[in-house]
Amino acid sequence: MNQANDNKADTEIVTQLCRAAKLGDAEALYQLGFRYFNGKGIPLNPDMAKECWQKAAELGHVEAQQSLDECCGDDVCPKVKQITKLIDEAAKKIQESLESIAPKAAEGDAVAMYLMGVVCLKNMPLMFKLLERLGDDSEEVRKAQAEFQVMGERFYRLAVKQWRKAATQEDVHAQRWLGYCYASGEGVRQDYVKSTKWYRKAAEQGDVHAQCSLGCHYYEGKGVVQNYTKAVKWFRKAAEQGLAIAQYNIGLFYANGKGVAEDKVEAATWYRKAAEQGDEDAIDALKEIELASQQIEE
Repeated sequence: MNQANDNKADTEIVTQLCRAAKLGDAEALYQLGFRYFNGKGIPLNPDMAKECWQKAAELGHVEAQQSLDECCGDDVCPKVKQITKLIDEAAKKIQESLESIAPKAAEGDAVAMYLMGVVCLKNMPLMFKLLERLGDDSEEVRKAQAEFQVMGERFYRLAVKQWRKAATQEDVHAQRWLGYCYASGEGVRQDYVKSTKWYRKAAEQGDVHAQCSLGCHYYEGKGVVQNYTKAVKWFRKAAEQGLAIAQYNIGLFYANGKGVAEDKVEAATWYRKAAEQGDEDAIDALKEIELASQQIEE
């Protein structure tokens, strides 16, 4: 209620300033410039702010000239333009994403519907945050945020509905996706027990990502009793299929003696496998082991 009153008051102030500015009131032009520059009670517009300050400065307003020098100099305006550029780039990427996945989502493709949810709930908020950095907290922006929130949650629920139907028919990809959604709370209430259930079904069918995720659940004790031995078991299955992150995790277990006997040589073996696939954590871990070995030799 207070925010609504504040917005109404800002709008009324801007209206009064605009009337006075048209009559050549230097102070009104000066104040209106600040409103444009900060997006307070009026859409943010650095160019209009500059124009108002220039007119005020020509009328002899000293503070307006200072604002021109400070806020429209090389230090500030480029930052505003940079954020504006980021917004344009984000909008372009979002548009491209929607154009590529919306048709598939309309046809009932579960992955496409999930990705539509990602665009609405994760990509769009990034653009809204950029707008906030520019001071745009208008009613239109807040309304758009709320609409995308509702839309994104709806897409998530539709995707989960499709995956649940397919998962009961032993579709391994649907089972893995359900495991992920229950873990993340996207489209369903977060439930690690159900997440583990679906990850296990997919893992037992050989899905490498589900095997790794199930290993993470055992390692962290999410939905199951924490058990390093079982974590190693599932990480190893994924690692043996060539999944780099699982290979790195196996290396960690051997390096720290969790779920297996500590073995630096075996740890290095698994780190190396992951490093050969470009895993940066594995590359760093391998360097540490090699450095430690050199120090011992010296």
